[in-house]
Amino acid sequence: MAALTLRGIRKAFSGQPILHGIDLDVADGEFVVLVGPSGCGKSTLLRCVAGLETIDAGELLIDGRRVNDTPPAQRGLAMVFQSYALYPHMTVAENLSFGLRMARTPRAQIDAAVARAAKTLQITHLLDRKPAALSGGQRQRVAIGRAIVRQPGAFLFDEPLSNLDAALRGQMRVELARLHAELRSTTLYVTHDQAEAMTLADRVVVLNAGRIEQVGPPMALYREPANTFVAGFLGSPRINLLPGAWLGEPQVATLGVRPEHLAPVAADAPGLDTTLLAVEPLGDVSDLHLRAPDGQPLVARVAPDWQGRPGQPLRVGAGQRLRFDDQGRRLVD
Repeated sequence: MAALTLRGIRKAFSGQPILHGIDLDVADGEFVVLVGPSGCGKSTLLRCVAGLETIDAGELLIDGRRVNDTPPAQRGLAMVFQSYALYPHMTVAENLSFGLRMARTPRAQIDAAVARAAKTLQITHLLDRKPAALSGGQRQRVAIGRAIVRQPGAFLFDEPLSNLDAALRGQMRVELARLHAELRSTTLYVTHDQAEAMTLADRVVVLNAGRIEQVGPPMALYREPANTFVAGFLGSPRINLLPGAWLGEPQVATLGVRPEHLAPVAADAPGLDTTLLAVEPLGDVSDLHLRAPDGQPLVARVAPDWQGRPGQPLRVGAGQRLRFDDQGRRLVD
């Protein structure tokens, strides 16, 4: 597998800057996930690595070799797109082998590579079918298999699960995690889904408006976000961001309280008076949707047997807190 090195990568379209000097290292065998809101530049960055977009400034190195001007086919990378992009007139086996056949790979080598990828992805029984006879998850497995048979230096994934329903996305997350553990493949993965980032990544890269806000292991970013943007992007339900004065810390500009750390307290206990808008039972927990005095929505996560009625006043207190200054940067205690 290959290591990727990005130094000062810049990209603009029609004079509008999209990437503002991206620096990133992806180690051999590492699974790195790029997350951020729509338009933050994550797919553009992936396409620059793949060679599908030119790099305006900076350097891209694969295993220490500068590849800015190297054609995509010669970079030793394989990309899996949001759309499956399978050839409808070909069988699964023919789709898997297409790239190797175009490279005039010996037949025995092609057959062995296809059989190996099909076994890894558990699609051996589908090899004679055409894409129209496959489910969405099966088509995505074929698209991933087409990348595997090439034995690339690194895999590039551009929101590969976004076309699947919620249950299938969860199943495919498990499959991708298993696949990476088996292949130990260098992977750069783009998604807007923070659940995918938290469950798949060795490290998460949070992008905002073409700049990196923070890089680190998923739980480190969740527990110790660099700023309010990262704190608000990772976590579901979203973190509650409150003026410090609301919870007795007037010297702090903003307090971040995760829903699991916001809970009902006695009427005379330290806390904040809110109004209960709705109780959302989720089975193992319930989410309380609240309205703060100024109308700001808040969410508290409580035990599933908690009882309440919409419209009732409810005082809530905060346990663990994150503190941010007036620039949105986390204050370290």
